[in-house]
Amino acid sequence: MSIKNKTLTYSAAAVGIAIVIILATMFISPALIPGSQSTSTTQQGSLSPTYLVLLTDPPQLPSGTEQLNMTYSGVSIQVTASNGTTGWVSVSVSGTIDLISLENLTQTIASIGVPAGSLVRAIELDISSIQADINGSIQDVTPISNKIIIPIAQPTMVNKNVTGAILDLFPTVAQTQVVNASSGAVMNGFVFIPSAVALGKAEVNQSQVHIGSRAKLSPGDIDHLRNIQSSANISVISASLSVSGNNTAFSVTVKNNGNSSVTLFGLLLKGEFNMSLSHPIPCNPHAPVCPKSVRSIVHPGAIPFRINGTSLLPLFGLRGQQGNDNVSAITIGAGKSVTLTFDGVISIQPPGHAKVVRLPSIILTPVAGQNYTIRLLGEGFSTFQVVAT
Repeated sequence: MSIKNKTLTYSAAAVGIAIVIILATMFISPALIPGSQSTSTTQQGSLSPTYLVLLTDPPQLPSGTEQLNMTYSGVSIQVTASNGTTGWVSVSVSGTIDLISLENLTQTIASIGVPAGSLVRAIELDISSIQADINGSIQDVTPISNKIIIPIAQPTMVNKNVTGAILDLFPTVAQTQVVNASSGAVMNGFVFIPSAVALGKAEVNQSQVHIGSRAKLSPGDIDHLRNIQSSANISVISASLSVSGNNTAFSVTVKNNGNSSVTLFGLLLKGEFNMSLSHPIPCNPHAPVCPKSVRSIVHPGAIPFRINGTSLLPLFGLRGQQGNDNVSAITIGAGKSVTLTFDGVISIQPPGHAKVVRLPSIILTPVAGQNYTIRLLGEGFSTFQVVAT
């Protein structure tokens, strides 16, 4: 799906990837059975239970990027049965797909059976790991959230042999660069922040039933997904960014101006940051205070923030400093607003050898008077400018 206005480049290292996931469901059993089910294409009578996951359309990539491999470990759907019971049905699947290879194509990766008369309301994708091949070097990419849950817009009733939904997942892979103020060495990190919308489909082509099959994304599906993206009317209505010594205070108030709930997965803060490194100076052990050598530089960059409740947590994706398995997301109801905050020291512990003393932390602070760009990443896009004080 070639929707090129989805991407936003942050320095030479930001990249957007569009992913489409189609879930085709079939009514095989008379009642919903929550729980894990292994992927299967075994025939049951004239029916084959089908759950299709398709990925598509790589947009612009940094120079030298040859592969972007995402490894997934499971897919789940939230199903409401005809008797009103709601539960999650999981597919025990795993695999690795090079997202760059799927321009305008979709690829099936899972299948599951769902009873007739059910509504599939949401999709969950479990991400195990992501790696990028950049100029022949394999780089670990940290997902800001290992679980991505997306509600389905316009869910359709399961009343065909093969029905489903399209999940359009178009993440930003942001490269973070931290410069050691003492040595000048550059540490690179990569963070995968998704944006996504989902659309119910009353019918899916039988050629897409088999796991691994690929097909072109239709122009009609492209238009429907564009409409859903544009209807996710979310915006930053106010923000503040201030620095006091080593402490940074960052606050963003986000409003959902639409008629249905929207989900945010994270945000990026782009601008110039002061990077300082403190070294203790040997001194008389009887001295009341030992001085420190502080070296600082100003370096442009982008800091990804994950969401935990209403708190913002910086995540750099540096080697040895990968994220955790917690979900990074917040859902905002129609017409509602929420304030997300960070208040503390943004610091990075450079990776060191296990047998040597750990290196001093690098502390990052915004530069007072400088302008910064905030970019929301979720079911909708929004950017906002704020001046640091």
